[in-house]
Amino acid sequence: MQPNVYRATIASGQTASGGITVQPGFCLSAVSLPVSGFTGTALTFDASFDGGATWLPVLTMDGAVSYSLAQNGSARFVPVDGRIFRAMVPSRSTTELGCLIRVVSNASEAASRIVNLHCIQLF
Repeated sequence: MQPNVYRATIASGQTASGGITVQPGFCLSAVSLPVSGFTGTALTFDASFDGGATWLPVLTMDGAVSYSLAQNGSARFVPVDGRIFRAMVPSRSTTELGCLIRVVSNASEAASRIVNLHCIQLF
């Protein structure tokens, strides 16, 4: 299975990226921060099922899905729990909307930041 990588950009002074549409049949499996200098120390995710008009935090029964970036400022690769994101996977149907995912930093970024979303094919 060939992974797909989507680039989410958090603009300077912002905490959230724009919405990313994941291809039908693919599921988020990891994020990577390719360069050093990331301001935040944790990432969370929002999802939109209406084209970005409304954003909802991605939660489990225990609360927000959050990934620590404890070594503030360095590049890294962070696997995520794919079971959480599997519910957002649209089918192969081209008529199904699916959802958008955006990345949220816990701090306003000091400069424009790239977060790569690594997705694996499920079917």
